[in-house]
Amino acid sequence: MKTLKILTTCILFIACSTEDMPSQESLLPPITTTGENTFGCLIDGKFFKPRDGTGTFNTEDRGLRIRQTEVINVEFDARDFKSERTGTVLIHLEELENIGEGIYVLGNSNGLRSIDGLDNNYINCRVWNKDIEAYQTYVSFENSGQIVVNNI
Repeated sequence: MKTLKILTTCILFIACSTEDMPSQESLLPPITTTGENTFGCLIDGKFFKPRDGTGTFNTEDRGLRIRQTEVINVEFDARDFKSERTGTVLIHLEELENIGEGIYVLGNSNGLRSIDGLDNNYINCRVWNKDIEAYQTYVSFENSGQIVVNNI
């Protein structure tokens, strides 16, 4: 019996080789311009995908919500409700309703959203870091990237 347990353990280590694991980039959904309602990103090199939860207090826990704020601004609020340590990504685009398709350059984020956030395009996210056993917050800063909107 002990031999069988050792043999099984060895097989598991071989089967879980990092060479067999897909790259984090390969997990990203394809870019579309047809409204497929897909979302995925890499945060500190690790794949993040919003997932719906079970809901609480007569509301659904939707993994991806799109909210209009301050009349013409739009926020994409992505959350992973299935993980024990939930993660969130918020993308705020100023005047998306007026500007439409185009390139949105990222600016500073104060880590807040909607009217409490800054008056520019920004991203902020909060994810669990296993290495330090704590949540980490990431925020965009002036000219730290861009969001390309191909279809609205």
